[in-house]
Amino acid sequence: MKSTCLISFHDASPIFQSEMEEASACLQNLGITHISLLVIPCYHYQTKLSEHPNFLMQLKKMEAQGAEIIHHGWSHLDDRPQYNFWYRIRTQGEGEFSSLSESEALHRLQLGRTLFTENDIHPRGFIAPAWLMSDGTKAAIKQLEFGYYEDSLHIHDLTNSRRLFAPLIGYTQRKRLHRQLCLTANPLLARLFPYFSITRFAIHPADVRDKTTWRQMQRVLACLKTNVEFKTYSDVIDPLRARNDSV
Repeated sequence: MKSTCLISFHDASPIFQSEMEEASACLQNLGITHISLLVIPCYHYQTKLSEHPNFLMQLKKMEAQGAEIIHHGWSHLDDRPQYNFWYRIRTQGEGEFSSLSESEALHRLQLGRTLFTENDIHPRGFIAPAWLMSDGTKAAIKQLEFGYYEDSLHIHDLTNSRRLFAPLIGYTQRKRLHRQLCLTANPLLARLFPYFSITRFAIHPADVRDKTTWRQMQRVLACLKTNVEFKTYSDVIDPLRARNDSV
């Protein structure tokens, strides 16, 4: 039985529509359509989904082809960054939900959900920018009855009250050294993917723009095809729910 790999395209928004479409086309050429789109409702407070009908049309087209839409922050931008070394290295001020109170997190999540609903989009899961969430954010997620969220190590299946370990491969373009480390290490890490039940592969717009990185990502995914099955988050969680309901 093949293991499962979850491919996610992060920061999907009208600003990055061309990168999203290029990634989608390349993945389709590899025979991969079950991916997850992490959609930002109002990127940097300036780009609302509702003001970009072509982007909405593309989202729904990809959803019809097997993609899953996931709620990915409100603006993605952290208004109150924690100025410490690790935070600067990891997020460059993009960890929107890293330090929010429950009430503020709830407010932003409700803004996003309203915008999605108005455009007939109904995400079941939430993934925070940079995978960083305060305790208040986690409480707000549960209050709004999302089906799942994830952090850098696990998928938290709220429907079935389970935590699923899921190693993650991601790239970075922010620093030359970090970029080179990813290019060196990630193909080696990918060889371990078939030994885990669930793994994750994250694609960001900057990865698609960097042609060296994007070519390597496609080669890695092409090699993985023989040993893993590409699914969405709901593809993984729904069978667990059905199994629990039958017990």
